[in-house]
Amino acid sequence: MIIAAYLLAWSLDGAQPQDPAPPAKPAANAPPSGTVVQGVTVNGKTPDLEVSIDRRSYSILNDLQGQAGSISDALRNIPSIQIDMSGGVSLRGDSHVVVLIDGKPSMQFSGSNLAQAIQSTPANQFERVEVMTNPSAEFRVYGSGGIINLITRKARGAGRTGTFRAQLGSQERGSLAGTFGYNSNRLSVVGDLNYRKDPQTTHSVDDLSFPGSPAAGAGNETDRTITGVHQSGAQGHVGLDYDLSDKTHFSGAVRSLYHDASTSTAEGLTAFAADGPLQSQLERQGRDHVTQAAGEVTLDLRHKFSADRTLEFNVFAGDLEISDAQSNQTVPSFPSAGAPSQSEATGQDISTKAVDLTVNYQQSLSGRAKLKLGYDFSDYLTHDTDTAALGTTFGDFAPDPGLFHRFEDDTVSNDAFVTYENTIGSLNYLAGLRYEYTSLRLTETLAGFRLDPNYPELYPTLHVSYDLGGGARVTGSYSRKSSVPSYVQLAPFQLQESSKLIAVGDPDLRPQVTNSYELGYEHRGEGGANVQATLYYRQIDDAFGFVESDLGNDVILQKTANVGKQSNGGLEVVVGRPISSKISVNVSGDVYETSLDTANVGLQRRRTVVTGFGHANVDWQVTPKDLAQFNLFVNGERLLPQGYVLPTYGANIGYRHIIDNRLSWTFVVQDPFHTLRNRTVLSLPGGETIRSLDIRDTRSVSLTLVWNFGGKPTGPNFDFVSGETGG
Repeated sequence: MIIAAYLLAWSLDGAQPQDPAPPAKPAANAPPSGTVVQGVTVNGKTPDLEVSIDRRSYSILNDLQGQAGSISDALRNIPSIQIDMSGGVSLRGDSHVVVLIDGKPSMQFSGSNLAQAIQSTPANQFERVEVMTNPSAEFRVYGSGGIINLITRKARGAGRTGTFRAQLGSQERGSLAGTFGYNSNRLSVVGDLNYRKDPQTTHSVDDLSFPGSPAAGAGNETDRTITGVHQSGAQGHVGLDYDLSDKTHFSGAVRSLYHDASTSTAEGLTAFAADGPLQSQLERQGRDHVTQAAGEVTLDLRHKFSADRTLEFNVFAGDLEISDAQSNQTVPSFPSAGAPSQSEATGQDISTKAVDLTVNYQQSLSGRAKLKLGYDFSDYLTHDTDTAALGTTFGDFAPDPGLFHRFEDDTVSNDAFVTYENTIGSLNYLAGLRYEYTSLRLTETLAGFRLDPNYPELYPTLHVSYDLGGGARVTGSYSRKSSVPSYVQLAPFQLQESSKLIAVGDPDLRPQVTNSYELGYEHRGEGGANVQATLYYRQIDDAFGFVESDLGNDVILQKTANVGKQSNGGLEVVVGRPISSKISVNVSGDVYETSLDTANVGLQRRRTVVTGFGHANVDWQVTPKDLAQFNLFVNGERLLPQGYVLPTYGANIGYRHIIDNRLSWTFVVQDPFHTLRNRTVLSLPGGETIRSLDIRDTRSVSLTLVWNFGGKPTGPNFDFVSGETGG
């Protein structure tokens, strides 16, 4: 795939005389002309932070943890973003987040595949991360929590360039990656290929307490599980930018992904009466094999009719295939050792095909005003087959008709938007309105079930910025967003998620609607110093959540529901400044009050907690060729409809040495204090209490070797590590 792209590059550009030092091509997703961008350029390199009226953009080129690990490691160091131990992503406490690549949708980061992709995708594919906590009307509202836009690395320097990375880590972890690029005065091609191996081990302890008297069955159960995952994956990408003429630009990209994970579990369950005696004991062995394959193509054609009028067409097509096969065997050992064992097998095969079309028209008006109109169409077709079977030994199963389902879901959206941006003196504002009409057609072929809800809605947005002078400004924004329920959340059928969990949806589920308000102050000083303070409030109506109940035999029923109203309101502060000529510090922290009212599902009426999260990053330029980094992140308590998640924290240490302008090595220690763990407390309707502790063995050390080759620098001080020209 990459070789073919190179041949195409030479054939398209072979007749063009090559400028010995052509200017670097702008990024395909650079802010449009007229956008107010505030950035501090240090030594001629790309600013670490760029701010526009509706987003903030952070460079991750020199994040040693991210460049040696997955994109989840890089995101943990970025303000406003939280990443939990399982790869779940949140923006200021809201998990309904959409991840885009270069402003386009991606099957790789869609739906239930998101957490896995966050943990397995190498961060060295990307150079920047854009964060939109209040997206403008230009973007779809399917992420009511906000948008994270990953910007891919571009080809640097003139002619043919490339980078090779090899990483060796503890616990048999490692990766190989190659990036290849070609740049000329009209053509830019970039491609990458990555292979990653990342085995993990998790130790879990679940304690279930039963209320009441011993005669009524009071007591407790303890479930201890060791889970080992052997996973590996490969990803490839080729992107092309070509100027067909001075006014017409074409770009395209092809991405592919394959991930394979084999999991084995060893579980022991013991039950004790309230007065102490052992009541029962059993052991359970489990196996799980998951494969994921994704492919996608994006094509973009942009024509500039004049200096103030532009028309752009974008087409996206993608395919995602997921296969999951689980089997478990339970063997009682007390009170009747040798009793018949029980076994079960579940399977799930999901196929999703997507088509997305967007048309955008942009025109500059009188003064500094700018009008943008757009139309979006998308069609996501999913086939999902779920099976379950019971037996006495592995391989001896009889199908369970009650857990055998075939779903077909066709989700179609027709959207239109308009935005108007203008600058009057020191005031810059961006107003927008978006209309969305989303329709679902859900069928379960075996039961003859059909559901076809429609969701028409208008969504206004407003962003304002006022320049106070001296590098300071105040900002404000408002957006109304929603999350439409998926077919899994709507289907009223029991799905065997695991041996201990059965999930069921709600066909009457309503969209989750979020109204979000922000008021901020920013000051950009000399030498890269910056201070940001943002007050925010987010009101969520008909919030999605789970209501859980105990079915007995160590099985939990998890039902999706509109659990009620939820609100988050707080203050985010981000401070970055050099302490000396060699040491710089970036600190961000959020303190907010979150409340949850779940009276409509018969749970505790209202609960409130003051919580927060934060990051601290220290960069020490030991010598011109040596950089040391220390990262610390903390996630505070998080409310659940029937409980809460306790705080978590972790740290990373990194060191990079540049041997010359083509060769460097990076040494990284992840979770050195072995503190990353997940603790959850749930209170079930029957009075039972479940306390869960998950400890994942994420502590590791790794050594990464980076070799840059080919090409001619675009300037005398070109830095092949960051791909930028230094001062």
